[in-house]
Amino acid sequence: MIRPIGNKVLILKEKLPEKIGSIYLVTPSDNNSSTPPHVGVIVSMGSKCTNQFTLGMRVSYHWSEGLDIQHDDIDYILVPENKISGIIALNVVLS
Repeated sequence: MIRPIGNKVLILKEKLPEKIGSIYLVTPSDNNSSTPPHVGVIVSMGSKCTNQFTLGMRVSYHWSEGLDIQHDDIDYILVPENKISGIIALNVVLS
């Protein structure tokens, strides 16, 4: 397993939508998004990370600041903690 150091977070990347050339094929089920989602699950964190995030949390991250890593045919990205832009919550009820 890959173990990040400092304030780095290791994220298991989710599969991106299908792509032809530089165009992503999005469907109405993709919430009419025009850009690919950069979403994944936190699998490991460095010792200097804050308690804002936890292992197993699904997050959105800033893809251009990370280091792509492939280990055992699984795609990860290593990003600084401050490049995580949001926590993805499922089944949220807004009142």
